[in-house]
Amino acid sequence: MSFPAHDPSKPISIPKTEENVLKYWTDINAFKTSQKLSEGKPEYSFYDGPPFATGKPHYGHLLAGTIKDIVTRHAHSTGHHVERRFGWDTHGLPVEHEIDKTLNIKGKADVMAMGIDKYNAACREIVMRYSGEWKSTVERMGRWIDFDTGYKTLDPTFMESVWWVFGQLWQKGQVYRGLRVMPYSTGCTTPLSNFEAGEDYRMTSDPAVTVTFPLVDDPSTSLLAWTTTPYTLPSNLGLCVHPDFTYIKIYDYEPEVPEYQGKHVKEADPIIIKDLQKKGRLIVRSDIMHSYPFCWRSGTPLIYRAIPSWFVRVANISDKLVANNEKTRWVPANVGEGRFGGWIRNARDWNISRNRYWGTPIPLWVSEDYEEIVAVGSIAELEKLSGVTGIKDLHRESIDNIEIPSQQGKGKLRRIEEVFDCWFESGSMPYAQSHYPFENQDRFQKSYPADFVSEGIDQTRGWFYTLLVLGTHLYDTAPWKNLIVTGLVLAADGKKMSKKLKNYPDPMEVVNKYGADCVRLFLVNSPVVRADNLRFREEGVREILANVILKWINSLNFYLGQAELFERTTGEKFVYDHDAPKSSNVMDRWILATCQTLIQHVDTEMGAYRLYTVIPRLLDFIADLTNWYIRFNRTRLKGIGGVEDTRAALNTLYEALYTLCLTMSSFTPFTSETVYQALRPTSPAPKDTSQDVRSIHFLPFPSVRQEYFDLVIERQVKRMRAVIDLGRLIRDRKTLKVKIPLKELVIFHHDQEYLDDVKSLESYIAAELNVVNIVYTTDESKTGIKYRATADWPTLGKKLRKDLGKVRSHLPKMTTEECKQYVNEGKVSVNGVELVEGDLIVTRFAEVNSEDNKFDTASDNDVIIVLDIQRHPELETLALLRSLTSRVNKLRKEAGLKPSDKVEIYYTVDENEQDYLKPAIAQQEEYLLKTLGNVPVELSQKSNDKEIIETEKRSKDSEDLAENERFVLKLVMV
Repeated sequence: MSFPAHDPSKPISIPKTEENVLKYWTDINAFKTSQKLSEGKPEYSFYDGPPFATGKPHYGHLLAGTIKDIVTRHAHSTGHHVERRFGWDTHGLPVEHEIDKTLNIKGKADVMAMGIDKYNAACREIVMRYSGEWKSTVERMGRWIDFDTGYKTLDPTFMESVWWVFGQLWQKGQVYRGLRVMPYSTGCTTPLSNFEAGEDYRMTSDPAVTVTFPLVDDPSTSLLAWTTTPYTLPSNLGLCVHPDFTYIKIYDYEPEVPEYQGKHVKEADPIIIKDLQKKGRLIVRSDIMHSYPFCWRSGTPLIYRAIPSWFVRVANISDKLVANNEKTRWVPANVGEGRFGGWIRNARDWNISRNRYWGTPIPLWVSEDYEEIVAVGSIAELEKLSGVTGIKDLHRESIDNIEIPSQQGKGKLRRIEEVFDCWFESGSMPYAQSHYPFENQDRFQKSYPADFVSEGIDQTRGWFYTLLVLGTHLYDTAPWKNLIVTGLVLAADGKKMSKKLKNYPDPMEVVNKYGADCVRLFLVNSPVVRADNLRFREEGVREILANVILKWINSLNFYLGQAELFERTTGEKFVYDHDAPKSSNVMDRWILATCQTLIQHVDTEMGAYRLYTVIPRLLDFIADLTNWYIRFNRTRLKGIGGVEDTRAALNTLYEALYTLCLTMSSFTPFTSETVYQALRPTSPAPKDTSQDVRSIHFLPFPSVRQEYFDLVIERQVKRMRAVIDLGRLIRDRKTLKVKIPLKELVIFHHDQEYLDDVKSLESYIAAELNVVNIVYTTDESKTGIKYRATADWPTLGKKLRKDLGKVRSHLPKMTTEECKQYVNEGKVSVNGVELVEGDLIVTRFAEVNSEDNKFDTASDNDVIIVLDIQRHPELETLALLRSLTSRVNKLRKEAGLKPSDKVEIYYTVDENEQDYLKPAIAQQEEYLLKTLGNVPVELSQKSNDKEIIETEKRSKDSEDLAENERFVLKLVMV
């Protein structure tokens, strides 16, 4: 049950490491243990929209599962008990369509011939077909959710609660039967709801015909009608005309259509068109490309038919829907206000009935004339009304034969044939998952409405809508408090992911190649969490691995290596000390201050469900840790500053890594666990000995340590980094390696505080940019500071319209003085066009002569630097001697020499390399005698009787060294 030891000296396979984490979680029963540890804490409720198990999980499911896991893990870590139950959508068209294809079912007659019991048995067999793949995928992605106590919409307990929901609506008078023209799926032989009809609009080519309708009173005169649905013409009984004219009844020109019977309406189109042509009734024949609705499940074009259906009233509560929705939090808000808000403001009554078989039967028992209707709300009620006992199942084959005696002398009441739209079932999920109100009443009351739900943007007209409609009807409230809506995950080419086109990599292959944490981070650190679409790129996952996960692991490896070095050199095992004195080192104080800002930011933003602002900050912290803190403190961590300073640096690095584990644990559960387990050997024992510390996921989210907050140091380091980044930019642009010393760096800023901040960290800037002298100034004239103006052209164009061209042509000609005038006065005239504050963007820049190649400049639109880019031989000599001194001192240490031990120093230059040391040594012999106690000479001058006690072992290859540093040192004891 112990976690495999982490070996920093060996290459790491992230997918293999994640599999080790999964095994460890299984060994300690981590999820169930975490649930037990949180018992008695405040409840945080979460509703999981049930997927179908008739298909395998895709990237959209991985995204949704990751977001749900992040939010619920974070809720757990912030002191809540979070029940997480998986649910399965098992009824409806997705299942039936699969069976229809398999068994070649064409319509009702085929089902009746087969028998509803056998048809439903076939459906039941496939509903959980891919449940095993779902479970393994969900667990491999690191999501913690309970499959054992999960619900299925086919469970009698779930179905009974759906009956109860319907019964409540019936009692409130919110259900009625109506004959309406409805979108109808010929592929699934059932009407659809209006929101289902909008699920799959496609551009399609249809025939467009104009036909004659002769007037009855004047057969020589015809009305002309244009249509893209010729199949409707044989049944046309009349035309609608302008209300100011007299309506004229047109007799049906084709009362019998036997030649069209049995054909799909679209197959009949060309035959009907030919017949019209033969009769001389066709005036124009063409084709048109237009947007047309298709069945979201069968993929067949919808038609519109007048069909009796059962409806839930929605239009009459649209104001309540809007009001209840406005009380909830949508992330992003614009979807809840715009797309969803517009939909519910214009909501129409909901067709909840389907002329199908595999679903929850609508519990209405009716007389033949529909004058007597009984709505049944429970199994017990049905048994009482019918006299039938022992009812165990509620599917059609089990209850369609049950009759209820009429109370009005109308004989026996029989159940209507229709079943519920499966969206009615999923909308009932908050109640039905707990078999409410038949049991678990206390649990339901505590968890309703849910604290959190999340699905894709397609659910704005699906699950989110049905949840809100039923919640408003039942309790006049939205069933959620917070909702994250995501965009769609598309293929890299921007098209819908298609198995047929094979335009995307298999999700589990990507997970097994790069690791689940990489996939999780790639998905949530993308536009998709702002409800925009994401083009999935495997390279993006690879970049997360290289730039985030492996850098994090490398930071851990460096820490472990230095902790081991500390123990080896001092004989003292390093253990983190939470109560250690506050470090005086500015970089220690900066990274610890940054930790607190990070904790505060994650806590605040997760409280607002803004995942898209959390991930970038977490990734920035990893970069801060690896690219800045460790880089600037490498020698301290190696012990150059003495035992106490090394201990302080190790303590700081441990706390930074540990804080990162805790803040990232919800986002990257595998890597956080791996790093945490590797830190445990240098972790102190918990103060509370009863605390279970076997997993990072058993620990609470970190609290801010107020004593570490230091906004001034954070500001100072931020500004220092800006200057260093600009200096690196110039060096890269001019291909000047950092090994080459430069003479002077001028830093200009109009704010003296900025310059003071940077100056306080001058030693870091000088070392990182390898400059000898740094000048700080607010004097524009001394630095050659000029001003230029630019504009946000799209924004300015809306304001100026035809005058935009005048401004665009003249703006580059604006002088520094004109720009200053605009900054000071907030207005300026450009080519006769008056501009005011906010119209222009003014920036400063340093003007240098680029032709003489002596100076270069860079700016981030805040600070401006000017760097002397000339090479100075005397500086390069001094740099070489400093490097020589450092390497000699390191070699003395490796030889175990005391400061008082005297040695002779020899060197050999690499083969085919120039000897830069000889002339440099000749210029500075006095300096070298003083610092090294001797002057290095070529190895060829060593006499044979002198024994070499230590030879330098270079850590870098020759090509990685500066050209003048390609030599090897040797020591001889005097």
